[in-house]
Amino acid sequence: DRGGGDGDGEQALASGGDPSLLDSYDSTEQDRFREAWKMLGFSEAQLPMASPITAAETALLQERVFGPDCFSSTEVHPSPIGTFFKGNLRRSAPNASATVQAHLAAIPSLHGRVSLCLINDPMYLIFMAETEDEAWLRLEEASLEEAEEELDLLTDPPLVYLAVPSSVATETSSAANPLALFSWWILTLFTTAAFATGNSNPASLLPPLAAPVLPPPSSLPGLASSLATLPAQLTAAAPHAMPVFLSLWALQLAHEAAHCLAAKKHGLRVGLPLPLPSGDLGSFGSHLPLLGFPPNRKAVADFALAGPVVGLGLSLFFLLAGLALTATAGPAALDSFPRLAPEIIHSSMLPSLLVDAAAQWGAADTAGGLDSAGAVFGAAGSAAGATEAVPLHPLAIAGFLGMFTNSLAAVPLGKLDGGRATAACFGRGRAQILALLFVMILLGDASLNLDRPFLLSLWAVSALLSNLMQQGELPALEEATPPPADRSWVLFGLLILSLACLMPVPLDISLTFGEKFASSGIEGVL
Repeated sequence: DRGGGDGDGEQALASGGDPSLLDSYDSTEQDRFREAWKMLGFSEAQLPMASPITAAETALLQERVFGPDCFSSTEVHPSPIGTFFKGNLRRSAPNASATVQAHLAAIPSLHGRVSLCLINDPMYLIFMAETEDEAWLRLEEASLEEAEEELDLLTDPPLVYLAVPSSVATETSSAANPLALFSWWILTLFTTAAFATGNSNPASLLPPLAAPVLPPPSSLPGLASSLATLPAQLTAAAPHAMPVFLSLWALQLAHEAAHCLAAKKHGLRVGLPLPLPSGDLGSFGSHLPLLGFPPNRKAVADFALAGPVVGLGLSLFFLLAGLALTATAGPAALDSFPRLAPEIIHSSMLPSLLVDAAAQWGAADTAGGLDSAGAVFGAAGSAAGATEAVPLHPLAIAGFLGMFTNSLAAVPLGKLDGGRATAACFGRGRAQILALLFVMILLGDASLNLDRPFLLSLWAVSALLSNLMQQGELPALEEATPPPADRSWVLFGLLILSLACLMPVPLDISLTFGEKFASSGIEGVL
């Protein structure tokens, strides 16, 4: 079993004073400690630690927790982000970890006060004895075997035990503040209701406005008259908005329920979900925080994958069912459906293809359907040529947006579901490489579609999600053992599906998939 090395990754020496205090290091080294702290999923507000591991506790850990039946500690390195114990595993990682946790629980003064995590050394990548250019030059001059071994260490550093106060796993975001959490929920309910109402059937079903919604300042009587008709408009729109509103929240609840069931299976403690409102989509989903250290990477992978897998699967079902109902609807029923703006449809490749296919299916049906009047999707009868809002069954709209928001949650960054799953399946080092590749693909695609305002507004939400995207998840008590390979295959499928949903329809490509679908005879089978 592989344990910690000979200290090559621990090159930062205190310039004076206690090595466990952040102030003992220069500003550059402090920034590196903060980077490692954030990568491990801890809140920046908790560094410096209020109650770091003491010398007496460190001695107690060495004497009574570590030993020949689990982990032989050969070196101890106090640091501002916890105490590192380097050594060698004496048994398999799961068995050694179980023994260490049992020894820790048997000491009243340490149980509940100190947490021990078997992780890859987070300081190995940060504190190198050479610059990046020097490291690559050395690798070029090294033999093939030496270079492969070094690259392996860069992506999979030596195992160490990290001792930190258990209190650092406490949630410090808005999810931990009841008033802030309540405010986010109210705001998200409002934005979702506003989206559902704003996309309900306009014009023919609503009383006419007595004046423009935003009249010039000189037209105050007109404004008063306009506001007087607003309750009647909202009342008329409510029956058409409510199905969309309820369908969207049904998908969101299914996503969170899947997370909770996985958490219960593995004994994970979770907090209340933090909703993420959106002015464009009503909601970008929510974040379910972990409260405490998960037992292993398998538990994290199952917890992280459960939400987007269930959410995407159910959203796809909603979308297909809604499109089938839309494509076969008559003109009267179609006129009562809510509508989705073309820029939203164009912002998601895979759902847009499905909407386009349904449009052609409806166009082939002379009794009605999506293209019944020949005016919704343009002359080509295609979603790609749409210039007006597209009428869709409420299930289709909810499914469309559900696929989009679940795909956003699956992005392999930070504390997003995709980031948690990627780190759990491949390790934190390899997860960073995969995240960079994923983001480069999305940014490259976004750079080719800069005149899609909806796409730009989606990326603008990164300011809201910056903490979730940049900060890692809490370490597991045992991170040496990867989850079964089938979790990695599920993750790969999820990432491919997410890319297909997050990529917009290219500007210079007119979709022909729907036309081929309609002419292939497949719709006759369906």
